[in-house]
Amino acid sequence: MPRVLAFESFRKAIEAGPGADAALRDVAALAHKIAGAAEVVGYPNAGEFSAALETSILRGFAAGATVAGTWREAAPLFERLLDEMECILDA
Repeated sequence: MPRVLAFESFRKAIEAGPGADAALRDVAALAHKIAGAAEVVGYPNAGEFSAALETSILRGFAAGATVAGTWREAAPLFERLLDEMECILDA
């Protein structure tokens, strides 16, 4: 549950504007950690969704996209990961 709450906190920061760049980088870092561990502990979908989210964010930054543009591309992956994490918690 703490990671879900962390992601929700990052989303609020991204959508609020100030500090959005740092919050988006925090999302990528947390997604990286989850991607590395999720499959090992039996949650391959969470690992896959986390890796896709991290890749999307890093790709946006590497391409020089704005934070808003990067978030627009990453947000559906973010939602998909959160949905998966909530399903895991509900199981």
